[in-house]
Amino acid sequence: MLSKLTRYFSPDERARADRFVFDKDREKYSAARGILRLLLAGYMQVEPREINFTYGAQNKPYLVDDPLFFNMAHSANLLVYAVTGSRELGVDLEMIRPLDDMDGIARRFFAPAEYTALQSVAQPQRLRAFYNCWTRKEAFLKATGDGLTRPLNQFVVSLRPGEPTKLLHLDGDPQAPQRWQMHAFSPATGYVGALAVAHAMPVEMFAVRVQALLKEF
Repeated sequence: MLSKLTRYFSPDERARADRFVFDKDREKYSAARGILRLLLAGYMQVEPREINFTYGAQNKPYLVDDPLFFNMAHSANLLVYAVTGSRELGVDLEMIRPLDDMDGIARRFFAPAEYTALQSVAQPQRLRAFYNCWTRKEAFLKATGDGLTRPLNQFVVSLRPGEPTKLLHLDGDPQAPQRWQMHAFSPATGYVGALAVAHAMPVEMFAVRVQALLKEF
């Protein structure tokens, strides 16, 4: 089913795919990685199998000998990709679903200013505000490559529905809000996404449904 995509894989990508225990997880990984190679090959004007990846300290992928930057995220049945040139970026995506302990999660992981802002949001919009905050924080960590090495409560993002999407504060770096741009997006009903990108670089984004992708290939 995915042979048209997995034929482009490097040996390490094949090995990682083989390590998945469940078929659905293997298919999602193969679809995500295969379409990533197709997208990047279109930009680079090469064959998808010719693309070589290297990885940063937190396992963030980069292209070998190419200034193109990219990032991807998935949630449930949706994949998103973001591509730009010569600037770091990160993208995150979440399907909005009820949480048993939303308040406890926010109190534990959000910065105090974010938690206070969340409590000020009317109850019908509070779940979306929570996911606004979560995706923006994850996108920023993916853009910087810090991953779990930077605690989520060390920086502040906007979260109220309808207000501008911004990085508001980063501990130890007062100029960070001027160096980073954030954008919110909703690629499908019931999903919230966020993009963080260094400076004002144009970014192209793509959203792909896994089920549709599997039917095509």
